[in-house]
Amino acid sequence: MSKKLQTLMEPLFDMTSEPWEGESLEDRWGPRHRPVSTRLLSSLKNKISGGGWRKSCEATVNTRKQLQEPEENKIVRELLETEQTYVSRLHLLDQVFFEELLKEARSSKAFSEDVVKLIFSNISSIHQFHSQFFLPELQRRVDEWAAVPRIGDVIQKLAPFLKMYSEYVKNFERAAELLAIWTEKCPPFQEVITRIQVESLKL
Repeated sequence: MSKKLQTLMEPLFDMTSEPWEGESLEDRWGPRHRPVSTRLLSSLKNKISGGGWRKSCEATVNTRKQLQEPEENKIVRELLETEQTYVSRLHLLDQVFFEELLKEARSSKAFSEDVVKLIFSNISSIHQFHSQFFLPELQRRVDEWAAVPRIGDVIQKLAPFLKMYSEYVKNFERAAELLAIWTEKCPPFQEVITRIQVESLKL
């Protein structure tokens, strides 16, 4: 069985998260922390009344924002690069493996077009969505990041299209089984896959 083709076809979704746990005042200061003095409270009141604390807080917030922006930019760029890699793999599956196997099925009649379509399920729809919508939207946001520093709304638009993956995932085991069977029993089928793999290694 073609390991490379099967690996390319595997669903790659892993959503993990860790709960955030806060730190109590007792944990931070310890059970023997000293009470706040009246003198300190009066001093704090005078600073608040004077309005100088606002400028200090604003300066701190702006400094933190400036420090965070490079990290945000890095995250967005990494997201874009990951999507570009994903689209290139989808292209290989859809426009190369799928199309070449369909062409061979039509010309040699050694295996049917239906077998090829069952193996690749709705990969063309998934490829079309990512290459024509999601990737261009991400690229646009990265290019316009200085003016529009947000990405959440683009991610949100992705949600309705995730239904496409339910069909792909449901079909995956059957697709892997068919791929193994036809690679083993049908030389023309195996030749197409081997030829594509050799050519892709040269790129």
